[in-house]
Amino acid sequence: MRKFLISIFLVIVLTGSVFAFMEITNTDLRAKDGEIKYIEDFDEFTNVKTKFSYWITGNNLKGTGNLIVTGINEDNEKVTLNLRLTKEEIIENNGLIMTVANKAKGTYYVKGNKPVKIELEKVIFSYDKSNKKIDIYSEEGLEFSIENMGGTMLN
Repeated sequence: MRKFLISIFLVIVLTGSVFAFMEITNTDLRAKDGEIKYIEDFDEFTNVKTKFSYWITGNNLKGTGNLIVTGINEDNEKVTLNLRLTKEEIIENNGLIMTVANKAKGTYYVKGNKPVKIELEKVIFSYDKSNKKIDIYSEEGLEFSIENMGGTMLN
């Protein structure tokens, strides 16, 4: 009987660790409360609000999502970035980290100026499942980086 209980315990432990490293599929990610590292030439923000949502579905893992970021820059101007993301490629997906490259369309607005429509060829986000954090950035076109958004994965 003791060997049987030990065997069951080992199966549960090993199965749990195997499932922890399975690829993330058909999921819904949500995140908020991140830190704006920079948006274009601005790198100091107060009153920051971030909202990120992303869905991955289907056998070919179609992906789409939204990013809305607002903050007050060092010149006391409200800055807003609003993007619609479309998955181009899953760069990494090992069950603990998922990194996805996207195209994006949206608007960029600095108070006192007209909103600017933007199209970005490469916006990358990375979801760290163990720390429940999402980072997102673009280094082409409009450059920005938002880090440490508190992430939740819903299945």
